[in-house]
Amino acid sequence: MVIGEENILYNDKINFYWIKEIKEALNKDTLYDWKHGLRYEKHVLPDSLTFVLTASERSFINQELDKMNTLAWKDNLLKHSILITKQKLQQYRDLHGGQSYYESQEYKKFHKSYTFTKPIFIRNNTVCFFYLAETYGGNLMIYIKDGKKWKLKYIPYFWTS
Repeated sequence: MVIGEENILYNDKINFYWIKEIKEALNKDTLYDWKHGLRYEKHVLPDSLTFVLTASERSFINQELDKMNTLAWKDNLLKHSILITKQKLQQYRDLHGGQSYYESQEYKKFHKSYTFTKPIFIRNNTVCFFYLAETYGGNLMIYIKDGKKWKLKYIPYFWTS
């Protein structure tokens, strides 16, 4: 997500459905990057294209995901951002004769709204799990710390509409 001169919209909460989907995607010992897992039979993938989670890591990640069911982001979390809440959406609907905000001209200038999790760190803060969705799709991403930089290494779960 690149934040420039234009505002971006983000949701205050991640829907419990996505938390459930993320937990299901991570409920296995070995994770596969979808770009490679879809093209090859998983048993022939080299180790560099797989990510192995221990039972305790999965348990910790699940606990952190459970906390996100009640997490609500605050306004002005990001520079040039606008927070969307269910209350704001209902207020808009009430003021505009039942029209959804997502059908409005105001929303169309943004093109997308974002939903994201709080980052989850494991392995002494060298591995990060982060889910980011926009209007038309989402990815669960695994970043690996390489020196002082974070590098996207795996995307074990994605969806698109």
